Amino acid sequence: MAFRRRSAPALLFAFALSVFAAPPASAAWFARGDVDSSGDLSITDAVVLLGYLFLGEAKPGCLDAADLDDDGAVEITDAVLVLDHLFLGGPPPLALLRGCWSDPSVDELGCADFPPCSPVGVFYSLDRSWAFSPTAWPWIQSAVIQGISGLKDGDEFAIVTFDAAIFRFPRSDTPAQASAETKAAAIDFIRSVVPGRGSCAKAGLIFALTYANQSTAPNRMIIHISDGLNFCIADDIKIYNEEILSEMQTRNTNQVPIHAITVGAPGEGDEAWMKRLAEENNGQYAQVSPR
Repeated sequence: MAFRRRSAPALLFAFALSVFAAPPASAAWFARGDVDSSGDLSITDAVVLLGYLFLGEAKPGCLDAADLDDDGAVEITDAVLVLDHLFLGGPPPLALLRGCWSDPSVDELGCADFPPCSPVGVFYSLDRSWAFSPTAWPWIQSAVIQGISGLKDGDEFAIVTFDAAIFRFPRSDTPAQASAETKAAAIDFIRSVVPGRGSCAKAGLIFALTYANQSTAPNRMIIHISDGLNFCIADDIKIYNEEILSEMQTRNTNQVPIHAITVGAPGEGDEAWMKRLAEENNGQYAQVSPR
């Protein structure tokens, strides 16, 4: 099911930190709200959290997962948020997308390990079109740096950037194995990329899917970040958009989730197409407006 959520200003601010600053301290990819690391959000998460806070029971293995509102503290309000979401229709935990995700905030909680998301295979497909607003590409760079920084040994990843051409890391079709060296090289790569002309999303997604299909990680995902305006050479946009969706349906035989994130103010991009990309490929949808 597609998922749209406007991020809180604090979340956007954290993502929009200067990409030329040192990357923040890493934390494993995790699912916010899954306090007991069971792979699901349930009443048990609230029970475990309350037991830790008031009964002297064991500390959750991933405190970041217990920080539902991402305010840098684990407290009773987080347990209340679990119950409110489960039984009163309240908002979900504060995360851009549900499930395995990196932490956009710098805090002292940390998450050394989160078994349901380990190992993870993360494959980025990034639109670097010059037509983006001035804040879009820095936001994308910051988000990717944060995600790469949070990968642990044993995780796999790749970065594909596209305008009219393709630039990618690594250069081979085999995913990179996360290590201090490969993560540093990938961060240098994404910092060096500058926007260009055109937006050939089909090639970007095909390369990302090629990496994903080579991955052995049990938690694989493609993260496609764009405004959804796919201008590739002289192609008719409507025909080209349908070609992309058809190509993904044909090639994505392993049903790797493709999450689609529209960057820009509402109405600036083709949100409907981005939603279709996510819906037709078992992914989630989100929209953010960098400031």
